[in-house]
Amino acid sequence: MSAATEAKVLELLLQGRPVPAISDVTTWPIGAVRKLADRNGMLISQDGVAYQPDAGDEQQFLQAVEGADPATLAKLAQSCPDRLVQEALKRHQAAAKLLRERLLSHAQQALQRRRAELVREQSQAEIKRLTAELELAKARLNNAAAVLGHRAKKKAAQAPRRYRPGRDYTTSEVRAWAKANGYDELLPRAGSYVPDELIDAMRAAERAIKGDVTPAAVVREVA
Repeated sequence: MSAATEAKVLELLLQGRPVPAISDVTTWPIGAVRKLADRNGMLISQDGVAYQPDAGDEQQFLQAVEGADPATLAKLAQSCPDRLVQEALKRHQAAAKLLRERLLSHAQQALQRRRAELVREQSQAEIKRLTAELELAKARLNNAAAVLGHRAKKKAAQAPRRYRPGRDYTTSEVRAWAKANGYDELLPRAGSYVPDELIDAMRAAERAIKGDVTPAAVVREVA
């Protein structure tokens, strides 16, 4: 680069033109413009404008750096043309990005674990509720079975004795004999059931006809 071009760049810096604008006008790279400003004792503001600091500015900058937190240091480093400072700034930005990613990953994993715990707690509560309902249903079923069993036994005990299969008569024969002999009141209105009293009366009458018993005995059996 010619001395005339360098002088033009320095003049523009002293005029307060921003470094990117000077680079556009002179075709100098931004890094070269910054190095020229640094060689001439200039600092670059955050707006990209070079200026000559006085002793007070340098002292103020030093105090700002000494008491700055990482975020403020990164902002101060952006305006410093020093190559080592810029490299350190890049490493800082990369470390901050990595730290952000790690923190986000940790927060997401913690959130997933918490959600899994909530699902497990809700599932356990639901299992407990359903188990209680099942036990209650079993108890009700057992009570109902006990009541039905008691009623069935009671009904069986109270039911009249019936003749078992293998009988030597038919229902129609018994009904015909009962109607012919005045025992209609003992006949059920429907069905094949025949009361024991009617069978006993019919058998006693048959024995009386054969001469095995007297009519009085027939009356006693029926009574």
